[in-house]
Amino acid sequence: MQAFQDMQYKRCPAEACLYFSWTMFGLILWVSWVDDCLVAGNDKGVQNAKRQLMERFNCDETGTLEEYVSCKLLEAIKIHLVDLVSTVTSID
Repeated sequence: MQAFQDMQYKRCPAEACLYFSWTMFGLILWVSWVDDCLVAGNDKGVQNAKRQLMERFNCDETGTLEEYVSCKLLEAIKIHLVDLVSTVTSID
């Protein structure tokens, strides 16, 4: 997605749906699947990444995840996960 590249995220060469960036908050990961996006990282980094994407697209935050694209997430994972479901309309 062009939006991730514009936000200085690099596409993972081994996984086309994974974007990553080392920021002042640490490693931030985005996973995209059709019109769903998942962001992972520490709280400040996730909030910043989420703000950047929401400035570009109309998104709904669905909160903490228990399952993503039919994959169950373990509660033992200590990183902050947020699912953003983008609508088709861009803010631009």
